Amino acid sequence: MAFQIIMLVCMLPIVPIIYVMLANETKPKKNIILGVTLPYDAREDAAVIDICKKYRRNLKITTLILAVMPVAFFFVPWFSVVLTLYMLWIDVVIIIPYVIYIKANQKLKALKKENKWFSEWSELTVVDTKAASVEPKRLSVYWMLPPVLISLIPIVVTLCTKLHSEELGWMLFGYGINFVIVLLFVFLQRMIYRQKKESIDDNTDISLALTRVRQYNWSKFFLWTIYLTAAFSIFFWLFIYNGMAMLIISIIYTLLLLIISVRAELVTRVMQEKLSSQTGKLRYKDEDEHWIFGLFYYNPNDRHFIVNARVGIGTTINLALPAGKILMGFTALLLAAMPLLGVWCMAEEFTPLQTKIVGGEVLVEHLNTVYEENIDNIASTEMLKTLPRLGKVVGTATDNLLKGKFHQSDWGDCRVYLNPQKGPFLKLTLRDGNIVLIGGDEKVLHQISTAVLP
Repeated sequence: MAFQIIMLVCMLPIVPIIYVMLANETKPKKNIILGVTLPYDAREDAAVIDICKKYRRNLKITTLILAVMPVAFFFVPWFSVVLTLYMLWIDVVIIIPYVIYIKANQKLKALKKENKWFSEWSELTVVDTKAASVEPKRLSVYWMLPPVLISLIPIVVTLCTKLHSEELGWMLFGYGINFVIVLLFVFLQRMIYRQKKESIDDNTDISLALTRVRQYNWSKFFLWTIYLTAAFSIFFWLFIYNGMAMLIISIIYTLLLLIISVRAELVTRVMQEKLSSQTGKLRYKDEDEHWIFGLFYYNPNDRHFIVNARVGIGTTINLALPAGKILMGFTALLLAAMPLLGVWCMAEEFTPLQTKIVGGEVLVEHLNTVYEENIDNIASTEMLKTLPRLGKVVGTATDNLLKGKFHQSDWGDCRVYLNPQKGPFLKLTLRDGNIVLIGGDEKVLHQISTAVLP
């Protein structure tokens, strides 16, 4: 039940975020409605209004259905099955609302063609050279230096205190990922100023204002993100052995990132909507032919790899470039492969763990041999009827399987291979002082205990 609640808290916010972003596409921004460029007068056309109205209604109904679907997952008792269902649900949540959007986009595009709502610039790639030549006011890179240094603290301290510990590798890996993410966000914050400039008509002042609005809000977003990630890296380090605290911190960090990213985009949209409210009356930029469904940018004449997205949050990529095709293919493959994580977890959860004693060796098997120890290396054994409180460090922790490295307040780090629902359990104290907890058939555990020399 706890896992279902955690997954629901983490995943459910995706539904309203997608709804708010897509519902907002019916408001004209830079002369664009539902990814289609329209002249000023067409905004009040009865057919346009009807398409937008039906689109919002269908989107709302679909969103409500998607939001209540996870309730059914609470009746599923298996961790791996629940995870698989959530992975499939996320794919559906991401794809179905965009299918509704694409249908509305195609209807509006057909209406545009029928009414010949085209700009005299429709066949041209328009660039406001004056606006493009204006250098933006960039936030000093020194603002990014403190969080970069903060995110280095866990790495430096770990190298100083655990240089010869077997934990060094996985700790440095975790802390290193956080440090790399901070550096990535610093890079993206600088890239904001190098994106293709906004332009909608021959009014340079509006073009400059539109560009500055996006640069300001998203530059501020990345600055917040850099500091949040640095703070997360510190909490990750301080609570590395507390699984519940780590989970809570990760959820808070993720939710904060979602909130500030959605806020950055919505504030940008509102301001750009006001700035472009009176445009589209004469000549205006119309690049619909370069936007597939208003979602995917494909322009072989544009060498920009990253461009501002028409739909959704932030930026998108130019699919006309080889790197764009590769990245899009990788993203699609990742979405398709997400449910496979649940399938792998099913194999983990439904394969019983077996403990054997073979030729003086203690073997624990689960899909393969996960633990092997010579009887002579075991100093003592102790049969436990109940498990002590354990915190996962690296490995698997489900209702019916604990496998990997765990932390116990009295023992420190230990290895655990057992089904917590089926006792008793055997505590092995090795001659080097390490502790291993194993489970399995009670007769086998007694055989192991008897075979260990006093």
